[in-house]
Amino acid sequence: MSTAYLCDRETFSYIYNLEQRRSKREWNNSYFSRIKIDDIKEINLEKASEKLKYVLKENLRQGDLVCRWKDNHYMIILNDINKKNTDKVMERIYNNYCKKHTDNKCELLFDYKAF
Repeated sequence: MSTAYLCDRETFSYIYNLEQRRSKREWNNSYFSRIKIDDIKEINLEKASEKLKYVLKENLRQGDLVCRWKDNHYMIILNDINKKNTDKVMERIYNNYCKKHTDNKCELLFDYKAF
């Protein structure tokens, strides 16, 4: 099974800038998303972040890009997708994360936009 491509910040920034430039030249069906683990309550942030990384890798497609930006932030680029399907992807990530994070001490906050 193919999974999303996990990369470092430098690689993500480079690809993000390429996507931005490409979107100015042609019709682009890519979305940029930020996912934050809301750590208002006391949680093991590292453990929560690892669970989210696993969920992202398993629920995104080959060709989608994932980067852990900060301890509690992930950045994602979804390629060849529309808004309706992006909504579905974000809902699937949230639902699968909640299944893995059963102590209910943490929430995911989503923000996304088209390129």
